[in-house]
Amino acid sequence: MTSRATIDFYYGLGSRYSYLAATQIAALEAETGCRVAWHPIDSRALIVRGGGGPFDGSVISGQYDWGLPAQ
Repeated sequence: MTSRATIDFYYGLGSRYSYLAATQIAALEAETGCRVAWHPIDSRALIVRGGGGPFDGSVISGQYDWGLPAQ
């Protein structure tokens, strides 16, 4: 009997990026034979723990700096 690899998938409830990734899980499991373990996270708590949100205070990433020219 061959054991299946387990992939941990951490997703934020209400996250559009998590939603897009989640739409690919069934295909990933079917194609690779892995098993995906779903782990919901509290995105807001994670952002606060990391030092605030992208719109709080000074700009941390150019991604959210509306004054920068588009690349």
